[in-house]
Amino acid sequence: MSVGGTCRYHRLGSPASRFVILAVFAIGFTLMGCGRASRVGRLIADLQSVNPEVRQKAAGVLRELRDPSALDALIVALGDEDAGVRFQAAAALGELGDPRAIRPLVATLKDPDNDVRWAASFALRDLGARAVDSLVIALEDSDSKVRAGAARALGEIRDPRAVDPLIARLEDSQPVVQSIAASALVRIGAPAAERLIPALRGGDLAAVARAYLFFVAWAEPGSEDVLIQTLNTKGTPEMAQVFLNCGNLKLKDAAERWAGSHGYSTVSLPRSGGGALSWGSRR
Repeated sequence: MSVGGTCRYHRLGSPASRFVILAVFAIGFTLMGCGRASRVGRLIADLQSVNPEVRQKAAGVLRELRDPSALDALIVALGDEDAGVRFQAAAALGELGDPRAIRPLVATLKDPDNDVRWAASFALRDLGARAVDSLVIALEDSDSKVRAGAARALGEIRDPRAVDPLIARLEDSQPVVQSIAASALVRIGAPAAERLIPALRGGDLAAVARAYLFFVAWAEPGSEDVLIQTLNTKGTPEMAQVFLNCGNLKLKDAAERWAGSHGYSTVSLPRSGGGALSWGSRR
């Protein structure tokens, strides 16, 4: 049949009909791709909006879309004046997983906003082993926030290459960096134990004091006496609190005695379980 031209009908299942169906699908996917590209382009443009809420929303949606074409715009957004935009941009870069984002994310570890620093740290974690070399360098940064964020990310990545640099941070000038480094070593596990356990067995109390969080979590059999000796000679209120609440009765008794002899009182509270360090919790 034809009306003003030729119209041909093909029986379903014939080679000609299959070709037509494939062509329709190809056109549909092309149009979908064009639609996505157009949407991503609009979102990238929205990152330049004068309205911070618009910029935040754009960065958040780009985080969900994970479109590689947004990489450069999201890196620029790490310098946005609004902390919410910077947070979303850092998280989005972690989702993209492009190693070109590593250096900008490491620089973001010194952001004045704590939530943004956390987002950058976890984005670097998502980048995995590719980020280790840059994070190890960041452990030497003059800014303690950068060192802390780098140590946190390395603990999440759990790459054995980070063990020695993290052990060095146990002597950091900032207690918060020391603590995060110790926790990172706990997460890395056996490769860290191979380096640290000899100090415990050799009675190096200074080294044990620097890594007591690791030793509590690792729970080396028979290590309580050395840990108690460390508490008695080099103890701090923070160490005593960990010993008191870790679930080991010998360490708990020692912590109570230490507290009493140093003018502190102890109060028993229900255990919250919210990530508290327990004896053998990471073994």
